[in-house]
Amino acid sequence: MKKNNAHCPVCNGKLVGKKGSVLFPLKRQKINVDDLVYLECVKCKEKIFSFSAQQKIELSVYKPKTKKTA
Repeated sequence: MKKNNAHCPVCNGKLVGKKGSVLFPLKRQKINVDDLVYLECVKCKEKIFSFSAQQKIELSVYKPKTKKTA
């Protein structure tokens, strides 16, 4: 899987990889972790997060509109 050819699941736009601190609107808390890598869409600004841990990298789409009950 090449991350360079990644497309947005929402609008199929180009994803740009970003790294660093991310502001979560739900928790109102700024998380600054070196392992936090996310892809951001150029067109619709949709953020797709992949948390790299000792496990396999899981891609999760973060949508501020929906509430997570997990």
